[in-house]
Formats: sequence, C-alpha cells, structure tokens
Amino acid sequence: MITDAQRREFDEIGLLRLPQAVAAAEAQLMRDRVWDAMAAKGIRRDDPSTWTQVSGSFFRKTAAAGAFNPMATPAVRQALDGLFGDTPWEEPPHWGGPMVTFPNTPQWEIPRGGWHLDGPARHSAASLSRIVVFVFLDRVSPGGGGTVVAAGSHKVVRDLLVENPSSSEWGSGRMRQELEKNEPWFKEL
Repeated sequence: MITDAQRREFDEIGLLRLPQAVAAAEAQLMRDRVWDAMAAKGIRRDDPSTWTQVSGSFFRKTAAAGAFNPMATPAVRQALDGLFGDTPWEEPPHWGGPMVTFPNTPQWEIPRGGWHLDGPARHSAASLSRIVVFVFLDRVSPGGGGTVVAAGSHKVVRDLLVENPSSSEWGSGRMRQELEKNEPWFKEL
C-alpha cells in the first residue's frame, strides 16, 4: 500500500515516484528487448549515429508478446490499488509501450511542441479514472530525455472540465486549445 504522504504527493502534483519498484535485473531484460526490437530497424546500441527516433507503436508486437509485463511488480500493483482505492482497476492486456528518446540537442530546453494528454480528458472530477505508469529502463540524467510532465496539471485540467460541463471527453487538441486560451503558463508553451 501507499503511505498518506505518498497519497498527498500524488494528489498535489499528479506524480508518485516508486524507486526500485522494478528490480534492476528486470529493467535490464526489458531494456534488452527494446534494443532487440530497434536492431531490426538498424538502430544499434553501440552506434549513436544510428539512433533515430521511433514511435511507441513500433514496439506493439514486442509489448503484445509480454516483453514489458515485468513492470507489473507487486509494488506497482499495490500502488495502483492504493491510488484507486475502492475503485477497481482493469488489468491491461499487456504492460508497457516503450517511448525511446535519444539525445538530440546539445542543451536541453523545455519542449515547446508535442505536448498532449495521455487519453481524453474525462469529466469525472470526483474520481480517478486513469493512471499512466512509467518505468525508466535506464538512467536518465537531468535534461537527458524521458517524459516531461507539468506537475499539477491534472488539477488545472480537472478545473477546466468542471467549468465547462459540455466538455465530457475533450481530446488533447481541444484541451490544448482551452489551456492556451485560459492558462497563461500553457499559452507561453
């Protein structure tokens, strides 16, 4: 289970870190499966000149084969149970959908494009309807890639949905428009 402090952290910023929730050996196995799949496209671990971006859909077959099921550890499952509380959560048909971000700039900056919601913004302010689990399969240095999350943005989205009753399921595009129109920080992005 999660602690009260972890629950407060999740409620406040929309994120919860679970260090070592997945064993290093399991992460290594999953990382090797990612590199094996990319090798089929000519992307070699030992040759950065071959590192081209690949979309998450590129790994669909690898994920469907169960390559990332080791991320569903008891610690991850217990955290999900604790966060959803009395609301039962549905086991995904397969775990994981890798997102590979290779270094592509000499100096990291806040991404100005491509930001989105991971699914429609459902008008259910009273209950949690979705949690996205990220497992880092390798070290990620500050500014080294990975997923950027606007901490606390879940509350801004929730408030916008409450203020707009006709918003029952806005997609990323519509939500981005509304955030840019109503929230100075998002407009600046």
